[in-house]
Amino acid sequence: MTGRKDMARTTEVLCGLVVISGLSRREIERRLAREGAGIDINRMLTGRYQMRFHQLVDVLAVLKVHPLEFFRLVFAEPETRSPLLARAAALFTQPGRRP
Repeated sequence: MTGRKDMARTTEVLCGLVVISGLSRREIERRLAREGAGIDINRMLTGRYQMRFHQLVDVLAVLKVHPLEFFRLVFAEPETRSPLLARAAALFTQPGRRP
């Protein structure tokens, strides 16, 4: 996938979650505003501006969806693990280190 297709898929999945959440876009905006995150959900979900990662995470928090769960909906699991991430995991899981 290209970056643009990834963003389109991300927006598509987020839009779907908003629809099935039972919350109106306006209510999501209200909840975000209470947390100091002013976002125009309509513009974000219609692609009128490119969403930033922190905005996506903020909306997911309102929907009570963990980012990892969200990205598993957006992307298929890889068939093989990235060698770089395998090495990083080994570094962070050594005795005495937190993963």
